[in-house]
Amino acid sequence: MKITIINGCRNDNQLEIETVNKICGSLKKKNMDYVVNNLNNIKPKPCIGCDCCQNVNPGICTINDGINDILKQYLNSDMSIIITPIEFGCCNSITKNFIDRTEPLFLPYQVSKGGKSMMKPRYNRYPNIIFIGIMEAKDNDCIHNFNEMVTSCNLSKASNRVIIKNITEKTDLHSFNDFKFIGKEM
Repeated sequence: MKITIINGCRNDNQLEIETVNKICGSLKKKNMDYVVNNLNNIKPKPCIGCDCCQNVNPGICTINDGINDILKQYLNSDMSIIITPIEFGCCNSITKNFIDRTEPLFLPYQVSKGGKSMMKPRYNRYPNIIFIGIMEAKDNDCIHNFNEMVTSCNLSKASNRVIIKNITEKTDLHSFNDFKFIGKEM
């Protein structure tokens, strides 16, 4: 199984660092093929709405900051793990920039899936996704809003399986020991 990790976590938050390390350690123990993309290292720029990814170079973002390489890895993966702090009931801004910059993976047409509108997928296959939201103080409203936000994004709608895992304390990290939650839809 090929896994692409999209890490939007900060480098100064202990729970976020431990979450990323625990996931990578567990994948390594299982001899899984994975690559980690640290969004803070590339600092993706926000989408400028130029539509070049639709009209000029279909499927390729015109902003040359490393996102196109991550999108290729993403499409060639069996699974993607997107890790982000939960801030105000949403992912943090750097992870949101990444999600916005996935527009090249879709066509500029709206379709319906499960009674909800989404952009039409450009490709036949998208990886399964695990969204991991990290929040140190458990706030059920923020967690609910985060879960709603990630399940309504185009990436989730194009994927066959989406799992959401919320981390609010170190004891939640035990669920990554065997990744037993993989296979369950959330």
